[in-house]
Amino acid sequence: MNRLLVALACVPLVAALSACQRPAPTGAPATDASVPDDSVKTLTRVAFPEWKGAEAIVLEVPAYSQPNERTVIAATPTMVVKIDATHRALLLVGTPSDDAGHENASHAEGGNLGAYGFELRSGHWVKTSTQDSVLWSGSSGALGSVKQVDLGPGHPALAVEGGWTGQGYDVGGLQLVALEPAGARVVLADLRLRSDSLGLVDGCGEWLNKNVAPSAQVLADLTPENCFDVDSEWHVEPRAGAERGDIVITFDGHRLAVDAQTQAKSVQAVKGTLVYRYGVSGYEKASGENLAPEV
Repeated sequence: MNRLLVALACVPLVAALSACQRPAPTGAPATDASVPDDSVKTLTRVAFPEWKGAEAIVLEVPAYSQPNERTVIAATPTMVVKIDATHRALLLVGTPSDDAGHENASHAEGGNLGAYGFELRSGHWVKTSTQDSVLWSGSSGALGSVKQVDLGPGHPALAVEGGWTGQGYDVGGLQLVALEPAGARVVLADLRLRSDSLGLVDGCGEWLNKNVAPSAQVLADLTPENCFDVDSEWHVEPRAGAERGDIVITFDGHRLAVDAQTQAKSVQAVKGTLVYRYGVSGYEKASGENLAPEV
């Protein structure tokens, strides 16, 4: 399936944006006069010759949680990334929809990222790879935040941060997508960056973050499994002699702890560092533990 339709009212891209906001396409034309226009609109028309310039694109892709099944998305051309002097990647962000392109994502369904590769040949951009679905992320049809990062010199990538909120929990994670002349490739999948249970049990957040002691009745309901709030920051750390830097995640937060002998409950600080290092074909854990509790 590959159809075009009149532009939808809104197609989610970044969770932080309101429902009907859409960032303007990025990927300005190359400034080098010898390089032809490589804007979002130009490359989208190469990939989808029938595209008129304003409408979303209806595609059929592997389903969010059941990759052996197919689902329909309404996708929006979003950005162009320069891979090297003669290669570009066009990124599309989509949300589940019906066959007519009307959004119908459930809370459990995220947004979709697609990638299309181009090579400069004889003064023209030629599409060389098609990946309608590279990954899913987020919830309620929203992919999450997407930004370009450099894993190392000559190794551009996308960082996709998505998450979900429900049943009292709030969880967020990271996926890294390497953009190469041969296509897009997930090199780090579903790394948990943050999690909290502040909406699960009354009194947990006040105790963890404001040092307000709960009543005896509330305290009886609090456990290490239902009272925690851990966040993190991450960055790419260059490593001498390596083409790609390490992914360093620094955790900071609090959780409830129970003394093994006295069973007394207290607030425990959560601090630590997790490092992922590039291996044969992707990032692998090199040291540390993920301190954001799994939900």
